[in-house]
Amino acid sequence: MPPRDSIHDAVVEALMKDGWAITHDPLSLQYGERHVLIDLGAEDWGDSLLSLERAEVQIAIEVKSFLGGSAVGQLEQAVGQYVVYDMLLSEVDPGRTLYLAISTVAFDDIFAEPLGELVRQRVPLRVIIVDCQNQEIVKWMPHPSQTF
Repeated sequence: MPPRDSIHDAVVEALMKDGWAITHDPLSLQYGERHVLIDLGAEDWGDSLLSLERAEVQIAIEVKSFLGGSAVGQLEQAVGQYVVYDMLLSEVDPGRTLYLAISTVAFDDIFAEPLGELVRQRVPLRVIIVDCQNQEIVKWMPHPSQTF
């Protein structure tokens, strides 16, 4: 099993504080002869105020800290990995939505810059921004209740 990202535990705690149940750590997927591990699988049972029905929302989360090395190189690797995982999920687990979890530092360092903004405009990334120090979700982009 590959090593966990340095912010993995903070992301897990932030998701649980936000009401998510971690169901897979990691989420294992098989496609043909290939075996892929996405960092986390989680689900939430939200109450619908209008119909009093409960709707299950399932997500997969790839965690990236963007620490060390070239920020651009890490962005390239993370976006490529995200695109492959998103395609894979659409085939083998279409009810699950992929998110990229990053720290507030990573967001400020690369995703809020013009290059990061360009990537977010052109690639339909779903992002969770986590305050790792307080282990809290700062922002969902978009929120799981929204669609593109």
